[in-house]
Amino acid sequence: MAVYTGLLGSEILMGSEILMGTKFIGHVELGCEPKKIIVPIMPVHAEDIGGLVRGAETAGADIIEWRIDFWGDVRGLSGSSNSVEVAEAEGAEVASDALEKTHPRTDTTTTNAHHSIIKAAGRIRRLTSIPILATCRTSLEGGQTSLTDSAYENLLHALITCGHIDAIDVEFFSYPDVWDKARQWAKEAGITTIASHHNFDHTPQELEILNRLATMEEGGADIAKIAVFPHGYTDVCTLLSATATAAKYMDIPIITMAMGHVGMMSRLMPTAFGSVATFGSAGQVSAPGQVDAKEMRDILTLTEKL
Repeated sequence: MAVYTGLLGSEILMGSEILMGTKFIGHVELGCEPKKIIVPIMPVHAEDIGGLVRGAETAGADIIEWRIDFWGDVRGLSGSSNSVEVAEAEGAEVASDALEKTHPRTDTTTTNAHHSIIKAAGRIRRLTSIPILATCRTSLEGGQTSLTDSAYENLLHALITCGHIDAIDVEFFSYPDVWDKARQWAKEAGITTIASHHNFDHTPQELEILNRLATMEEGGADIAKIAVFPHGYTDVCTLLSATATAAKYMDIPIITMAMGHVGMMSRLMPTAFGSVATFGSAGQVSAPGQVDAKEMRDILTLTEKL
C-alpha cells in the first residue's frame, strides 16, 4: 500500500500506483483518449424527446444522459396524488413483471409511472445509437424529485431491466441500501454502473474526496463520479488534486467536477487531471457551470495537445 499525504498533512492508505482502467458505456470507451462529452437531456413530456435527442446528436454527444427526475410522470413515484395515463411500452410488460416478482406493486399510479418512463426510454433508444446513461437525480443531491428508498429502488430496477439503457447512475451514499441490489441487477443486464455523489454545499477536504472515490470503487462501481460546490479557486484546486491522485491509484475510471462559474475550469481540463469525461450542454443545463458541448469539444481538442 502507498501512503498519500493530503493538503493538510493527513495520510490515507491507497493501493500501489497503477494505470487507470477503462470501462464501456455502450460502444463508447471511457478512460482513453479522447475524453468523452456527456450531454444531458431533460424532457418533461413525450413530445420533448425528439428535439432534445437531435440537439444532443448535433452537439456531438458521446453519451446522452437522460435526467429522469425532470420527467413529468416521475411525480407518480414520490407520493403525488396526480394520476398518470397508463402507457404500454415496448419492453414495459417484461420489466413490470420482473419488478413485481421482487417488489410487489403497491398502487396503480406507481405502476403507470414506471410504464411511462420505460416507454420514454424505448423512444430515446429508437431515435439514437448514442449510448444512454439513465439518471434520476433526487433532491438529496440537487435533483428535481424526492424519492423514498423503496421508490428509488423500484425505479432503478425498472430502468435496468427494460433493455433500453446502457448505464445507470446510482446515488451511492444517499441510498446505500439500494446500491448492492442495483449493481447486481446491472451486472445481470450487462449495463454499466456509475456510483455518484454530489455536494451542492461545499468542497470536502481532499482526503474525504479520495475516501469517497475509493469507497465507491470498493463497492463494485464500474465508474465513480463526484461533483462538489467550490466557494473559491482553492476549492477547485482541492478537487483537481484529489482527481489527479485518484487517477493514479484507482483501477476504475473517475468523473469529477466542481460546479458553478468558479468550478468551470475543472470541466474544461479533465485530461490534465484524470477525469475521463465532462458534461456539456445542448440548450439545456442540468447543473451550474456546464459549457456548451460544441465549445467544449474545441476546448478538449486543444487541451489534449498540452
